[in-house]
Amino acid sequence: MAIPESQFSELVTQATTRFRVASWRECQAAIARRDKRPHLALTFDDGCADGFDVAWPILRRHGVTATFCLTTSFIDGNQPLWWEVVAAQHDAAPSVPLLRSGEASYGPEAEAEIHRLKSLPAAEWRRIVDEARRKVETGSELSPALSWEQVRTMADEGAEILAHGHSHAILTKCDDHELTAELEQCRAEIESHIGERIEGLAYPNGDCDRRVVTAAAKAGYRFGLSMDPGYARRGGDPYRVPRIPVEAATYEVDGEFCWDLFEAEISGVFDVLFMRRLRAAHG
Repeated sequence: MAIPESQFSELVTQATTRFRVASWRECQAAIARRDKRPHLALTFDDGCADGFDVAWPILRRHGVTATFCLTTSFIDGNQPLWWEVVAAQHDAAPSVPLLRSGEASYGPEAEAEIHRLKSLPAAEWRRIVDEARRKVETGSELSPALSWEQVRTMADEGAEILAHGHSHAILTKCDDHELTAELEQCRAEIESHIGERIEGLAYPNGDCDRRVVTAAAKAGYRFGLSMDPGYARRGGDPYRVPRIPVEAATYEVDGEFCWDLFEAEISGVFDVLFMRRLRAAHG
């Protein structure tokens, strides 16, 4: 979540008074039993250390949990996040821990290159990224990763842990062999470290298609989180669960996090207003 620590704390404070803040699996169960109380799942992708250092203490203080989706090659600092390496190579300010400092921003050259790389076949993407890693010195300015010890601590304390690909390759750009390896290696590594069965994943960049969904199901995943905006409802596709991204600029008013804007977004108020305007425009 690309918002500063103070705004995240306010978000959780407000959310716990209006929603049942829970893991995605708990939300699934609530939907299945037609629970009337609105549920909210907070998800964190990639596996940055601020998930443990900043977000988790706030969540624990409020007695709620969250869902952490891990890119396993990143955990324990084995490999820096590939887009940060690319940004650093293009003389852009590297990303910093997002919950501490807000959304990271890159220069237009770096943003264009990151976007271009996401469109390439995975083999070509991997070759370019590996070359960039050899040229860029990893250091404190790149986002620090969670350790497996921190992951185990959060899991033991009630956090939901999901997969997010082994290398954060765009799964729709992988060939069949690469796709299977990304899905299976990520899941196997997480399970070996926390001793729990991993049943869900968040697709890197939110990208999935029928082939990816089929491969995920074959690899043993029972659900997948996308980046399609929307709300989880009864009867929805378990392999294309929508999510609403949270960024500081979207919900900031006069430098402060505006809960009313955020609640309107996650409660569907904006969708209702949009549909009313659409109907009015078309008579």
